[in-house]
Amino acid sequence: MVTNVALAKAGFSTGTTPVTFGYLLMGALAPLALIGLIVRPVLSPSALLHVLLAYLPVGLFAVYKVQTAFGSPGELLVVGTNFLILPIIIIGLFSPYLEDLTEAQICTVLRWSVRFAVAWGLMNFFMYAMTKSFIAIPYVTMNAADAAEVFGKNNRRGGFMKLVSTYNNGNIFGVCMITLGPVYLYAEKSRGWMAAFLLAILLTLSRSAWFGMVVMGGVMVALGQVRVNRGPVWLGGLAAIGGILIIMPFLGWTSDNLFDSNLGGRFYQVEQLVITWFGTPQVSIREIVYLGLLQSFGLVGFLFEMLALTFPVLVNALRLRHLPMLRRAAVAGMLSYMAVAALDGAFIFPPVLGLFLFMSALTYRRGYRATARQAALPAPAGR
Repeated sequence: MVTNVALAKAGFSTGTTPVTFGYLLMGALAPLALIGLIVRPVLSPSALLHVLLAYLPVGLFAVYKVQTAFGSPGELLVVGTNFLILPIIIIGLFSPYLEDLTEAQICTVLRWSVRFAVAWGLMNFFMYAMTKSFIAIPYVTMNAADAAEVFGKNNRRGGFMKLVSTYNNGNIFGVCMITLGPVYLYAEKSRGWMAAFLLAILLTLSRSAWFGMVVMGGVMVALGQVRVNRGPVWLGGLAAIGGILIIMPFLGWTSDNLFDSNLGGRFYQVEQLVITWFGTPQVSIREIVYLGLLQSFGLVGFLFEMLALTFPVLVNALRLRHLPMLRRAAVAGMLSYMAVAALDGAFIFPPVLGLFLFMSALTYRRGYRATARQAALPAPAGR
């Protein structure tokens, strides 16, 4: 979580392919995780089925398509990592270990990681607004290859720069915070930090992130994580709406910009959609994730990929309201991301899918394993 949430883009690039330390660390730990599971087999049946029935077929199909289309090594690395390697590592190998961690341990690390990302983002946003400069540390708070390109990544909004934090892109930061949001807001006890978190999403100046923030709130209410009869909830909602209305004139936007029928220049993806049974030779996932999946994998592959994305929700659908709050919040994060993915899901860019898969893994956490073992022990003599 530290490398994928707090320092999400720390890393370097090979050619045009970014390599983040967070993903490298997961790959380095995967063999140790596998050895641990062989020594002490504690696999979650649901997580294992998720990988075998959904992600494995899609991942192998995606890698096959890249190879038959003579894709570049960079393309093979990106496709193989996102569709095959990450799901196997995070859901198949890492998810059982979440039961060796207490809820407090998970929430504490996540809370401080998000706090750092929010604080760094807010600091640089206001620093740039006042001085037209910002602080960046290559290899740590940004990919070393992005040192001169932060402004070239669609991060400009008139005289402002989107809040990008350590994600180097406002849309990616927004999408990731929406995905983590329900779990973070469950873990966070400080209303000040909650307000800073929502402000950071607002200052991404991303309409997709704003839409996601509304969806996130609605999902949290629907799953019982937030009660609408509480004053702070209404105050937060009104503050977010007021913030958007205040920001829009500074950006030169009207309501036509807020509700753009051209989908922010993405409508061409709808017009160019070609639906086949098994998709086009190339795998290309653009901003509107579902159109990219449908065109790349065809109807058959699209159904498998949708099964992969929704499997944890389907498994827990009948008992959503009875799940522990941490698991319910993880489901809310997944649903929030899947809504944003209809506009701009940043699917192939680190650490988006890694964080989505982390939410998926959290939905399978049955509890703290040590507590279960202690409960199974016989009572001490004399009691």
